Amino acid sequence: VPEWVRPFIDKDKIINDKAYSNIVLQNDLDGLSSADKRLATTIIYGTLQNYRLLRYQWAHLVKKMPGKRIGILIDMSVYQLLMMDKIPSYAIVNEANLLAGKYKSFVNAILHKVMDQGLVYGSDDVNLSVEKWLYEMFLAHYGKDKANSILKSYLDKAILYGRINSLVCTKE
Repeated sequence: VPEWVRPFIDKDKIINDKAYSNIVLQNDLDGLSSADKRLATTIIYGTLQNYRLLRYQWAHLVKKMPGKRIGILIDMSVYQLLMMDKIPSYAIVNEANLLAGKYKSFVNAILHKVMDQGLVYGSDDVNLSVEKWLYEMFLAHYGKDKANSILKSYLDKAILYGRINSLVCTKE
């Protein structure tokens, strides 16, 4: 399996097979370079974290929703196009077309329309990528400003902390 296909396969397992993302990533990313592991992890977790916002970017462009696998492929591609700057857009579209098989023209058209429209914002629950019922619960408990602040913090990149065990190592 080519390295660039692994995030798609992993995301499919996580969404459609209801597999745990950390276990899928741990098992399936062995053998990749550390840079490729970071990229695949960023794509998968970023797509999961921003799922509703990503789906909002393209769902209005189709008359009939595609199958689950093609939907996942479009979500991942839209994430890379709109929220990452490491990969050129022509490469993202090309890889998506290679994975799309007989749906190549459909995926190609959707991705080009998304690139033309840019990032489109919707209601607060969509922008924060949370289900409407959850957003309304936070809204009822905390008010709009506090609810948005709390839910937005879930989208922020987590701070990495390190701790030195002084019992195991010394200053030298």
